[in-house]
Amino acid sequence: EEKGLINPKRTPAGYRQYADSDVERLRFVLGLQRDQYLPLKVIKDYLDAIDRGERPENLPPGVTVSPRVVSAEMAAEIQGRARALTEEQ
Repeated sequence: EEKGLINPKRTPAGYRQYADSDVERLRFVLGLQRDQYLPLKVIKDYLDAIDRGERPENLPPGVTVSPRVVSAEMAAEIQGRARALTEEQ
């Protein structure tokens, strides 16, 4: 938020309210930062271009600008694979 990458709504008390689009935007940012080692300034340039309706031409290979959506079926499948861990694990 401080770098201008997201701008969540605020409640009258000042609490942040993140919309689904904010979460997807954060996933995009964190993915580029983690997988491509890009600085936040470069990621902000990408986001600004996307916000203007452009498709940044110099995105790293394999990076998409469309949000990654998890369907209810996929969520159920992922939950089905969950297992309890022992304290040692």
